[in-house]
Amino acid sequence: MKNSKLNRKQAIDALSMAYGIDLFKFANGIRVKVIDHKENVLAPERYCYKITFDLCGAKHKLGFWPNTVGYQSY
Repeated sequence: MKNSKLNRKQAIDALSMAYGIDLFKFANGIRVKVIDHKENVLAPERYCYKITFDLCGAKHKLGFWPNTVGYQSY
């Protein structure tokens, strides 16, 4: 599972569970960018998901590692 790539819906569902809110229901303008860290030996997983969305009028930008780190704001 550490090296498997999630599709857009799976990434948003996993972030919703970690973030504690249903992003499909409450967030607007959800954008997902997949970053491949194949060459980075220090990365905890091969794929990182950069997810941005608007929630309650505020823009949120998160880096999401679904199997190890979880989410981090940037």
